[in-house]
Order: sequence, then structure tokens, then C-alpha cells
Amino acid sequence: MKKLILLSFVLSTAATAHTIKGTLVLKGSLRTKVYVRGVETTCRVKVDKVKNILDEDSYGNPGYNVAIEITLDGRDEKRKITIKEEQKLNFTNFFVVGNTVEARDLSYIANNGAATLSIKEDGRLSKIQFPAQGQIVTCSF
Repeated sequence: MKKLILLSFVLSTAATAHTIKGTLVLKGSLRTKVYVRGVETTCRVKVDKVKNILDEDSYGNPGYNVAIEITLDGRDEKRKITIKEEQKLNFTNFFVVGNTVEARDLSYIANNGAATLSIKEDGRLSKIQFPAQGQIVTCSF
């Protein structure tokens, strides 16, 4: 009897072990200053689309796809270095953990796996990391 109660507790805990609020990324644009290759650069991030992909993770949590445009623009006249780059990336909140797919509430990963996106509890962008100009660029808001 004790084993049955323990087994039902373990199964019920595992089934609800990973729940999320379903916080949506807010649309809009933000900009900040970052240094890329030693040059002060403006990082602009625009959230174009936020879409429910109508799929669930292994725990029944919803998946979202976020389309983002990133623009880097900077110039150092003395060293004759110009930073100019545009990227369009698609992010999802699905992460593969072992043999399961896990939706995360405040973290997203690019489809190519090279970029990450973090949001705050209210859905506003917190940080985006992506490869550009031979380095990993981090834009924090």
C-alpha cells in the first residue's frame, strides 16, 4: 500500500513538474549600445511576430514562435571600422532536454541554435545573444 501511494505521488509530481505561465513576448522595438569589435554600436531589436505554433511540449505547455529583426550599426572613424549587420531570426520556446521537449516561459532559442532570447515576467525583452562579426554579441535591455 505504501508503495502504491509513493508511486502515485511520484507520477503526479512528474506530470506537473514543469508548468509555465505562457508569458507572451511583447511586440515592438528596443535599442541599446553595445561594443562590437571594440566599436560602440547601436543594437536595434524589433519583435515582428509572436505566434502560437499550436503544438505542445512533453508536459502539455504551449509553444511559441517569435520572429525578430536585429540591426547593428556602428562606426569608428579613427580606425576606419564600420559595423553594419542585419539578421532576421526565428525563436521558439521549445528546448530538448534529454528525451523530452520542454517549453520555457522566459527563454527562447533560435531555430539555428546559435542565438538565445530572454524576456522579463511582463513579456518585455531582457537580453538577446547572437553571433555577429566573429563574436557573440549580447544586447541587454
